Amino acid sequence: MSEDLIFWGYRFYQNGRYHKGVELKGVEAVYDFVKEHKDSFYEVRVVDRSDFTVLQTIEGQIVFPIALNME
Repeated sequence: MSEDLIFWGYRFYQNGRYHKGVELKGVEAVYDFVKEHKDSFYEVRVVDRSDFTVLQTIEGQIVFPIALNME
């Protein structure tokens, strides 16, 4: 189940400062986190338990993975 997947979401300012990571339980939580923050922060990054990036936005645009569209 996707609820068993654990991710961490980070919100970055343009100067490189960022907020503490937020635990995200499941794919739906990742989607909601990115939708909520992508237009308010310079960068939003979601990583998995191994600290690999699974989703990244810069200036409100998804840059990784390239094929993903949240509109």
